[in-house]
Amino acid sequence: MHPTERTELLKHISVQWYNKKDESPNKGAPMSNTLLQKHWYDGWFYARFIDAENNPLRDRVLGFIEPGSAAIDLGCGSGGFTLKLAGHCREVVGVDVSGKMIAAARKRLAKSGLGNVSFLHLHAGGLSEALPRRFDYAVLSLMLHETPPAERLQILGEARRAAGRIVILDYQTPQPRSAWGAGVGIVEFLAGREHYRNFRDFVRRGGLPALLQEAGLRIIQEKINRTGVFRLVLAA
Repeated sequence: MHPTERTELLKHISVQWYNKKDESPNKGAPMSNTLLQKHWYDGWFYARFIDAENNPLRDRVLGFIEPGSAAIDLGCGSGGFTLKLAGHCREVVGVDVSGKMIAAARKRLAKSGLGNVSFLHLHAGGLSEALPRRFDYAVLSLMLHETPPAERLQILGEARRAAGRIVILDYQTPQPRSAWGAGVGIVEFLAGREHYRNFRDFVRRGGLPALLQEAGLRIIQEKINRTGVFRLVLAA
């Protein structure tokens, strides 16, 4: 595995492990209650120790986005990649369900001096109503595999209404029969019962290709990383 890809997977492992240790009582709650979800690593810890090094793999997303376009970063976390997008796009809006993440992202933004970025604290299921107009791209990075099955299509539907094209980075299915493929299973198991159940359901249903077909979205372009662990898709 390329060093940057290894870094991304290991950072994802650390998040899922600590997520298991601090499961919120609101996990699995209806979407109207999901703004109450919190994790111990939300905010400054994520920004400093995780989001600071998670860009190399996600940078490949930039190759699927036209320079000078307008993009929405769904599940933006503490805004590391959102700010990276800002150097590629004319306008970027980061969206996250965690208030602590958005606070950290806005703090980062203030230090950056960028004027083409904003952040919204909301669930992606309410995206289209919160935005004043349609964007060129919606980006979903390592988000759908942990999303409850009942919410996946709703989120994709909102992304479709909010943007002309959707760029998704997530796990390839089925995972390769290798140490890295086995590692993904361990990561998701450690994330907790509900998270692992959502991941297993994501895999069982065929991952991104099947989900996009069910959502009525067409794959325009896609790439699978050299180890077969991650899949990057451009859809409309």
